[in-house]
Amino acid sequence: MRYHLVDIPRIDNDKLKQLNNALAGIFLLERNHSPEEFEKVYEEAVDLFDGVGNDELWKSIARWVARYLKREYPEKQDLIEELDFDKRNRKEMSDMLETMPKKLVEYGKAEQKKAIAVRMIKLGKDDTLISECTGLSVPEIGELRKQFSTT
Repeated sequence: MRYHLVDIPRIDNDKLKQLNNALAGIFLLERNHSPEEFEKVYEEAVDLFDGVGNDELWKSIARWVARYLKREYPEKQDLIEELDFDKRNRKEMSDMLETMPKKLVEYGKAEQKKAIAVRMIKLGKDDTLISECTGLSVPEIGELRKQFSTT
């Protein structure tokens, strides 16, 4: 058995995409990406994964992607847990993989709104103002206030 060391950051993105296989998709994801470019790279990688003909291999790749997302986004574990591939067919898994970056962004925005609301609560702002600034409902802010007062 032989092993080869691959310096992934040195491989050009265009050359990886020309390979048009699942390994190229994995290499694309394994590179460090800014949050702004992650969604584009993720979509390109998922397109490469869709070319995999063997369903078991595709399922393994999808599981790897779920582990990758869990590693890169540890604060969003509950969202990524939705990727329960053992209970889904390939079409469902493919659809979920395609929508996951958007869900991660939406989840991040919701968490950011909550963090801003908590800061405003600490500053003594009223619920109506907090609601206007964050887009959260007054009942949601009330729940955050309860959580904040117990901590």
